[in-house]
Amino acid sequence: MSSFAPSLYPATYRASVGYSIFFHLLSDIAIVAGSLAAWYFGTGHEMRTAREALIFCLVIVCFVFLGLNLSAFESNSVGGRSYAARTI
Repeated sequence: MSSFAPSLYPATYRASVGYSIFFHLLSDIAIVAGSLAAWYFGTGHEMRTAREALIFCLVIVCFVFLGLNLSAFESNSVGGRSYAARTI
């Protein structure tokens, strides 16, 4: 039976190059498409009321923040450390 070594935990692993490229592309698409959609619908295109435009923009801004969060998380984990990494 092996002994438990707490100094090895939390273990963090580096993201592979393929996943890194995929998540960066995904976050870039979410940021760009969300920003363009917020501008398009926010300026009143295809909207009947101001309330409808506001709701669309709020939902779309959530996608922009999702893309920013994904980009920040992926940039943080590319260097070999994730949010769980810490020094003891």
